[in-house]
Amino acid sequence: MSFTDRWFDPSKPPKAAIAIAIHMFAEVPLGWQKLFYETLNALVAVRTADRAFSLNYLAVEFENHQLEFDMPDPDRVLAGICRRCAQRSKSICQKCGRRGRLRMFNMTDAAVLCPRCAAPELLHRAIDDALTYPGLIAVAGRVESPQRVPEVLRGAFMRATEAGAMDARQFRKWLDELKRLKRMLPPVSVPNEADA
Repeated sequence: MSFTDRWFDPSKPPKAAIAIAIHMFAEVPLGWQKLFYETLNALVAVRTADRAFSLNYLAVEFENHQLEFDMPDPDRVLAGICRRCAQRSKSICQKCGRRGRLRMFNMTDAAVLCPRCAAPELLHRAIDDALTYPGLIAVAGRVESPQRVPEVLRGAFMRATEAGAMDARQFRKWLDELKRLKRMLPPVSVPNEADA
C-alpha cells in the first residue's frame, strides 16, 4: 500500500478502498471502530468521480466527544452519512462499543462512556480529590456528615464508620485505605486536562 493509493477512487474495489482508508485513519478509539467501519462502507458505496474532491480531503476527528467525518463541500448524501455517524457516536462508548453517554469528569475532561467504563474514571477522580483536598470532606479533620463525601465514595465511607461521622484519626485511616485502593485500580484513560 503506497501513499499514492486513493481510497476514494471509484475504480478501486470496495474492500481495497476500505483497507486503504482504515490504514490512513488508524487512530479511532476502539469502541468507535465498528461505527467507523460502517461509515467508511457507506462512503465507499456512494463514491463517484464528482465526490472525489470532498473524499480526498476527508478528515476523521474525535476531539469533540464524537466521531466526526469532516470534508470540504460535501453534497447532501455525504453530509448525511457524516452527520449520522456523529449522532450515533454520541451514544456509543468510545472504549468498548456498548451503549454510552457523554460523561463530564470536570470542567474540561469528558468522554462518551458506558457505566462500566466510566466507573474506574469516576472512582480515580473522586479518590484524587479526596486525597488532594481532604478539607472539602473533613472540617478540622472531622467528618460530620456523609453528604460531604463524593457520591462515588459514600458507600465505602459508610462502611468505614458506624455513625456516619469520623474523627480525625479515623479519617486519616480512611484516606490511607483510599490510597491503597487507588493503586489497585486500572489507569485512567480519559486524559486529565489539568495535568497536561
